[in-house]
Amino acid sequence: MKIFPKDKKLEARFLAGKAPEPETMLGTDGAPAKMRVRMLTGPIPNMGRWPFYHRKEFASEGKEICGGNVFTLGGLFVTVFFLALWFFGFDGRWGAFRLEKREGYLLINYAVPENGWLTKRIRDHIRTTDDPDVFIGKFHWVWRGREIFLGYFTLTRIKAE
Repeated sequence: MKIFPKDKKLEARFLAGKAPEPETMLGTDGAPAKMRVRMLTGPIPNMGRWPFYHRKEFASEGKEICGGNVFTLGGLFVTVFFLALWFFGFDGRWGAFRLEKREGYLLINYAVPENGWLTKRIRDHIRTTDDPDVFIGKFHWVWRGREIFLGYFTLTRIKAE
């Protein structure tokens, strides 16, 4: 089922990459890592510009590498629709996941007990790019046991300060 068409250039870039090892998503010496998300296509808007940021956080939990998504609204921001004035940033955490090595890609699997029914149906496929700090991904929705392609995104490692 095709809801959102695949972009030929982005698909070629995805196919040119390789499946990263799960450990490459961590920081130096296995430390937790953060990666900025940039949505390239699909139904989810890109929140890669101020004041919104979307990132994924990765950490080692025993033998597994797990993580979650964080939406950040930073700084002073006025929303006309909600008449809200934000003086301090906040982090909205959602979408816990675990990494799984698959043939040809690294899977970010949201089917973990902490997530609700909707979130458990999300699957991200990750591959490398020419830059070791940038990964390209495809996100999918599982419906009736089949993955439905929704769009592309990139993950860019946020350097430790």
